[in-house]
Amino acid sequence: MENYIITHYLNKKLKPIIQNGVEKYPVYVRVSYGRSNDRIRSEKIKSYCTEYELLNNKEIIKLKNKEIKEINEVLNSNIDWIKSGLGNILKWYKTEIIDCYIEFMINEKEIKNKIIDFINERTGFKTKIVNPYIRIKQYEFEEWIELINNDLFDKFEKCKIIYLAYLLKFENDFYINEKQIRFDFREWKGNNIKEKFIYYLEKLQIIDKNEILEITKEFENQMIEYKILSDFTD
Repeated sequence: MENYIITHYLNKKLKPIIQNGVEKYPVYVRVSYGRSNDRIRSEKIKSYCTEYELLNNKEIIKLKNKEIKEINEVLNSNIDWIKSGLGNILKWYKTEIIDCYIEFMINEKEIKNKIIDFINERTGFKTKIVNPYIRIKQYEFEEWIELINNDLFDKFEKCKIIYLAYLLKFENDFYINEKQIRFDFREWKGNNIKEKFIYYLEKLQIIDKNEILEITKEFENQMIEYKILSDFTD
C-alpha cells in the first residue's frame, strides 16, 4: 500500500452560497496516494463553510476527524479501493449487513427463482417480481424459517437461508433492542461482530461449523468483488 494523505478542502470550482456577504463552499475530501488523487463530497460536513470555519470550528473539526477515521478503516482494509473508487467503496462499506447478504443470496439465480416461486405460491399471485430484493427484504425471521421447511431447496441452499434468518435475529437481539448501532459492514469487520455471529450460530447447532465458515467466506468474497460495483436497485 502506498502512503496516502487525507485532507478536507473547500471545492471552489462549485458555485458558493452567500451568507451575510460571505462566500461559503461545499466541503470535499481529497485522498492522495502516489501520483493519484481521489476526491469525494464530505458525508459528514453537509453545510457550506468558509476557510476559517473549516480550520477552526470545533464541531467541524470533530466531523473531519470522524470522517478521516472511517476512511482510514477502508484504506487499511484489504479492499481494492483504488481500483473501484473510494466513493463507491465508502458507500458500500456502510451498507447494512442484512442488505448485503440478501443481495449476495439472490445473486444466485436458482435460489432467487425458487424464492420467487415460493412467494407466488404463498400469495396466490403468479406475477413477475421485477425487483425481488425489495420484496425479499420485507421478510422476517419467522417467514425465512417457514421458507426452509419447503422442499424447493437443497441442503446448502437451506443453510444459506438459515444463515440469513439468524442474521436477522442476531441483529434484532443485539442491535435493534440494545445498542442502536448500525449493523453495517464496518461494524461486521471492525468490531469482531463476524466472529461473534459465527459463534452465536454455531451454538445453535443448526448448521455445521464448516458450512457456516464456507457461507461466510463466499459471502464476503462476493461483497468485495461484486457489491461495490453495483447497486441494489439494478
